[in-house]
Amino acid sequence: MSLLLPTLAVAQLVALVIILCRTNEVAAIPASIKPMDPTVVVGSNVTFRCVLNTSATTQTATDIVWYYKSYRSLIPRERYEVEDNISRLTVRNVTFTDSGSYFCALESDGRRIWNYQGSMLRVGVPPSPPTGLRCHSPNMQDFWCEWSEGAKTNLRTHYKFSYRERYGSGDWQDCPKLEGRGKNTCVVSRVHNDGYNQMIRVTATNNLGSATSEMHFNPGTAAIPNPPTAVEVETLGPEELRVSWGFPSEWDDQVFAYFLEYRLEVTTDRGSHTRMIPDLSHSEPYVKPRLYTINNLLPHTSYSVRVSCRALGSYSDDKWSAWSEPVSRKTSEAAPNAAISGIQGQEYDNINDPAYQRDVFLQWKELSHANRRGKILGYEVELRQMLPNGSSSVVRTVRANGTMVLIENLEKFKEYYVDLAALNSAGRGPTASYFLADKTSEPGPPENVRVQNISETSALVTWQRPNRPNGYIEGYHLEWNKGAVAETTSNFIELNGTQTSYTIKGLEANRLYQFRVKAKNSRGYSGWSNAPIQHMGSGSRMELLRTLITVLHNLLMDMGDEGEAGNQIKLDTLSSFL
Repeated sequence: MSLLLPTLAVAQLVALVIILCRTNEVAAIPASIKPMDPTVVVGSNVTFRCVLNTSATTQTATDIVWYYKSYRSLIPRERYEVEDNISRLTVRNVTFTDSGSYFCALESDGRRIWNYQGSMLRVGVPPSPPTGLRCHSPNMQDFWCEWSEGAKTNLRTHYKFSYRERYGSGDWQDCPKLEGRGKNTCVVSRVHNDGYNQMIRVTATNNLGSATSEMHFNPGTAAIPNPPTAVEVETLGPEELRVSWGFPSEWDDQVFAYFLEYRLEVTTDRGSHTRMIPDLSHSEPYVKPRLYTINNLLPHTSYSVRVSCRALGSYSDDKWSAWSEPVSRKTSEAAPNAAISGIQGQEYDNINDPAYQRDVFLQWKELSHANRRGKILGYEVELRQMLPNGSSSVVRTVRANGTMVLIENLEKFKEYYVDLAALNSAGRGPTASYFLADKTSEPGPPENVRVQNISETSALVTWQRPNRPNGYIEGYHLEWNKGAVAETTSNFIELNGTQTSYTIKGLEANRLYQFRVKAKNSRGYSGWSNAPIQHMGSGSRMELLRTLITVLHNLLMDMGDEGEAGNQIKLDTLSSFL
């Protein structure tokens, strides 16, 4: 409450000052001031006259002083002119800053504000024509216009908007709704105009004059619609999106529903392109109004779509509406469209069965982004075994989550194809194959051939499978000779690959025999095994000695011609005989 009372007192005092300044007759100073509240053009000279009523006072015009705006701004006396009962104050070449109140008073009254006579000086310039006058129609019927104020006048300036038919003789009509879209605007709805060519005029007026800007405007041909509304995008498949939208706001969809054409802008991270609807150059007509299918897109790709429209018949690029807000949607996935590449393989002996099994490690390159056509969920790996008739059979299928896989426990001596294909949610891509060759090669010889007499005319020959079978052993070739190998005609028998012993019957008693074996696989025969010599029956010692000498002679002769490996076999033969 204590703050409110001083505030009210100040307000009352200010009001009193204003009233006193605008009053021509004040009892304390019998004088009048002229001109009262003049408005002048910048650069003018203004002379204020304070006329003293000498019959009402004993003081003279020389006792009058002048103030500017307040008693604190006393104007120097050298600027006054006194003639009889008149004191003159001249303000020369006035500028905007010279605007304000000028007061005359008797010097003896001091700062008593109720003893003053005052006049308000307003300095300005005539208005210039309003600038930037332009009009807009969002729907071929309603329109609105906007303009900017001209140069600063330092005076209160009034703007008047008016319009009439361009080719008619009707009267000018005032704006029915000023500032409907902001300052210095006018909205003319369809109920206030007939939609034809209009003459538009905006007049600026102040105390020093007026100025006008004019233009003509046709809402029917100059309309620029608002952007389409309610834009939605639906995924139809890996290569198609469907776009739908609503009419622009403020558009009369009952009268002018088909007076619009549309265009789409489709954008990806690779760039953007625009297409008309309907796109007659690509034979893509409407499905129905405000519904359009975009095709030939890339699978699993995000697209941003926005729509623009313009009135039919405008044909000008500057008549398109602004774009709608972009809506993003991703096409669905499609199966990868390329086979993987860069397959590399490394083979290892299987730790549990190194002679007959192998493990294979494969790795490959990722598909390019364009070929994935979706999120790669893994890779399907099929192992096909080749059959004797040339066909193949899938013997194993595994799933690899990354770009590598280890396939264990494969047979060394069979052919395989490893088929690899990338997978996404839409399916499997093309197949790439990696060939695993049959590792079969010539086998090593059977091991540890032994001979045991069963009777004077029969012997049991045993052996072990080769340490280096280099394939599946299909059979054995067992051969025996009377005396040394090269001394007599050989006898032999072919045995299957499962046998590792054989009983030979019908041998001659009291004779020396030499035995040897070789293995066979799909690549052929191995070299000969060691060749033990066995004496059948009791025989004469002279016969035994004669045979021994012959064998030793042949072996020693052969050792001169054989390499290190061959010599080792001869020595094994001799050792077995001894």
